[in-house]
Amino acid sequence: MAAFIASYSGPTGQPRTVTVKAADLAEAKKLLRRRGIRAEQLRPVSPGNSQDTKVDGADAGGLKSIDLNRLFEKAPGVKEKAVFASKLAALVDAGVPIVRSLDLMATQQKLPMFKRALTKVSLDVNEGIALATALRQWPKVFD
Repeated sequence: MAAFIASYSGPTGQPRTVTVKAADLAEAKKLLRRRGIRAEQLRPVSPGNSQDTKVDGADAGGLKSIDLNRLFEKAPGVKEKAVFASKLAALVDAGVPIVRSLDLMATQQKLPMFKRALTKVSLDVNEGIALATALRQWPKVFD
């Protein structure tokens, strides 16, 4: 497998890079899409590049890096879920496709965990996974 470096803009517009390991360029693009990353530039890692030590969030020793902010994130409450369900129903009743509705809801969401969940659910539904199955993958958000 080869390693690829993707450059993209973070949620607040700051430039970011991520390294992914994939068989080829097409698979690397697919992996990034699944993670909700729209790469502005994607290039293979050169063999002598020092950035090759970190692939998919794991360092050279195989230990995963942990984002402590994610551990202490607030899960959405009943009110946030009710507002989400109401808005989603209104969009679908108005004829907006479910994937587009989920994308719109994700962009409006303030809670980081809820936003990540909606983005991933939208990607999964767009790939053909049933909405119920996609929601079931996020038990802390959609219980």
